[in-house]
Amino acid sequence: TVTAYEEEQREIRATAGHELFHLVQFLYGPQTSFSKATGVFGRPFFWLEEATSTWFEPLAVADPDYLPAIAKDNTAFIHTPLYFPESGNEQGHGYGASLFLRYLTQKYGPQLIGEVWHRAGDTYSKTGAEAVRAILQEPDFVTGGADSGSSSRILGKPGSAPPATADEVLD
Repeated sequence: TVTAYEEEQREIRATAGHELFHLVQFLYGPQTSFSKATGVFGRPFFWLEEATSTWFEPLAVADPDYLPAIAKDNTAFIHTPLYFPESGNEQGHGYGASLFLRYLTQKYGPQLIGEVWHRAGDTYSKTGAEAVRAILQEPDFVTGGADSGSSSRILGKPGSAPPATADEVLD
């Protein structure tokens, strides 16, 4: 049985890992540091910053079954494609989207996260979702081609309207 003290220590390690991953993002690519410094572009990588930092928490606590409370509290992200986070809830959208990244890394390996951030640093990717899409469409990365099922429904298409209902996201 886990004591309250042990649980608190685990949560502190998870939070420290989450914030450490934000530091890595800041040092890794200009897209996050510029958007944070200037507040321009609507921070198109904000959800990805939060999603990957939340994704990292189970690694920080050395427990692959650890499920961050902030991810559990934001599972409604599934109703909105990554291109269309609900205005004012981009951070929560990212927390929830960590569950999608968890699925992808279980399927394709943890190197997916590094590859996504590499793509995010490219001039090709103007948003976090474009960076994820670019990796999923690389046959060299995804054996047999992109997962055109759940990933395409969640990612949406640039310039397309958000789905009207949850069923449109899940179909």
